[in-house]
Amino acid sequence: MEEAHKVGFHASGEEEFSRVARIKGVNLIELKPGKFAKEGNPLYIYDGNTFEINHRVVEELERFAKTRDIALQIHLPYERSHNPKKESGLCASDRAHHDRLLQRFDMIGQMHERYGVGNVVTIHPPAYMFDGTEKWTKEEALDAGREFYSRVDALMKEKGYSFRIGLENMVLPKNGEGARGTSSLGYVPWHIDDIIGDTSKIGITIDSGHRRLNDEMSIAKLVSYGEVVNLHLHSNEGEDNPTDYSGDQHMIAIPGFDTEKELAQDLYRGFRFDDRFKVLPHFDNFVSRVIRRRKVPVVLEVKIREYNDEELVRYVSALRQDIGN
Repeated sequence: MEEAHKVGFHASGEEEFSRVARIKGVNLIELKPGKFAKEGNPLYIYDGNTFEINHRVVEELERFAKTRDIALQIHLPYERSHNPKKESGLCASDRAHHDRLLQRFDMIGQMHERYGVGNVVTIHPPAYMFDGTEKWTKEEALDAGREFYSRVDALMKEKGYSFRIGLENMVLPKNGEGARGTSSLGYVPWHIDDIIGDTSKIGITIDSGHRRLNDEMSIAKLVSYGEVVNLHLHSNEGEDNPTDYSGDQHMIAIPGFDTEKELAQDLYRGFRFDDRFKVLPHFDNFVSRVIRRRKVPVVLEVKIREYNDEELVRYVSALRQDIGN
């Protein structure tokens, strides 16, 4: 019997984890360590220099997930500042931070070997701008990013780690007047291709919601660049805000499903640009050629607090029907 396709939700803390783990049809959960840490239940501890597994929390999550045959991914925190004493301040664009960031991946490799947690790790490409002000040029960030992920690739080969890393496509930079937040590379396809380079362990996480807000992105090009290890499937109203991330709404992406929010009627609108230019003629082809054939896991990255359990069950069921598993 064919193994069920990996489909599930992300979890921002233990309460969400417990809720989505009980949704019918879920066999995948993406953990967001920053949210667990804020609740006082960190997956790992960062003391400003090194990372250590929090065995109590990880073991509890692993034990709970194993009883339900749920795979556990990790979505690492994005860079919010330039401050090596905080995990969210560690920046891949700064070579002085590389040793600490490399040790984090080493720690995740150990976590995956011991507990099976983190079979896929999604991470944003290097940040280069905070609140509309460039900290590094894009060229500097790309150069540092290539160097860092080459080191990550070498570490994974040396240690024999089998987890997979996915660099995520991003929205456009936030550089309008009064801009807030972090702007990262990866808002055009070639950034991701350039950072992956000739590595063999670094892949791609495709985010349909980010694509929906960014006409400079092409999912078809991302697919051509290498291994797609993950899909974040969600939608939004398609209105990008040049100063903040309010447009990234993380709505359910099935047409006609959520009429109150008036989602577009075109199927999985995160893929609309490629459909218009006949690169991917229909989302069904993307499912059959990429998701189903390559067994790419699907994270339904929606704000689950805005939906009841019945809606979430319907969402999983609808996607499984499209996948055919």
